[in-house]
Amino acid sequence: MSKYIKQNIAKFVTWIIVLILGIVMLPNISSLVAEKGQTKIPDTAKSQVAKTIQKD
Repeated sequence: MSKYIKQNIAKFVTWIIVLILGIVMLPNISSLVAEKGQTKIPDTAKSQVAKTIQKD
């Protein structure tokens, strides 16, 4: 039973480390928007074409 618990604790600690690293390494969206400007979906995208058709 203790081998089973040790394996699960190791997996849990590994996932926590991966989660923390993932959060720490996320890009700062605010600085990206300030640097590059707000992104815009191209007018040729299907969602934009559908929106244009819906307006008409």
